[in-house]
This record gives sequence, C-alpha cells and structure tokens, in this order.
Amino acid sequence: RGAPEANGSRLFPAQMEAECGSFSYADCRFHINRRKENSSRVVCWREFTDLSYTLEASFGGADAAHQPAGRHFGIRRYEAIGADLCRAVSRFFLRDAAARAVLHEAILARVALVPLPEGADSDDEAGED
Repeated sequence: RGAPEANGSRLFPAQMEAECGSFSYADCRFHINRRKENSSRVVCWREFTDLSYTLEASFGGADAAHQPAGRHFGIRRYEAIGADLCRAVSRFFLRDAAARAVLHEAILARVALVPLPEGADSDDEAGED
C-alpha cells in the first residue's frame, strides 16, 4: 500500500462529529498503544487501509461535555447513532446522490429484517433517551 495521506485518517471522524452530537472528535485517539498492536483495527490499518476505526459506546451515556449529558443511552439513541454513522459514511464516501439513495434503500431493507429481542422495542424506562 502507498504512503498514507497526511491527516487523511482524521477526516472521517470529523465528518462523524458533524453528523452525530453523541460523537466527539476531541475524544478520538490516533496513536497506537503497544497493547493494541495486534487488534484488528491496527492490523487492518497496517496491512490494508488508513481508514480503519473503532467506535466505542457506553450504556452509561455521555458525560457533561457531550450530548445528551448525564443520560443513559437506550435503543433509540443507539439507533440514532447508527443512522448518523451511516449518514457520515454515505456523505464521506458516496458523493453521488443516486448511489446514496440505492445504498439507503438497501440498508433500510436489511434493518427491517432484523427483529429486536422480545421486550426490547421501546425505551420507556426513566433516564433513557
């Protein structure tokens, strides 16, 4: 593979922050710790692409610096983050509106086929978003 583009791997996280209020570019880490050398993200980065990321999430929700501050994440919040991720990917990689529409329809069709676990279809519990 060729030499990485200067700061090219930092562009997609910036796009993700623009799409998702629960995502923070400032909390991204672009260095590689020795203990992460054999992780799939680092191996993919070393062998195949500069665009290899790990998205971490917490059931505990966001801290005071992020939205929604002090609230636990529920199913709807994770669905919204997933939609934001898909939107960021499509805007970053698919500039053509027709290609984006085809991809959007394909994603919606696949999502509709995945049933939620029994009793997991709402976020009505207190403190969830």
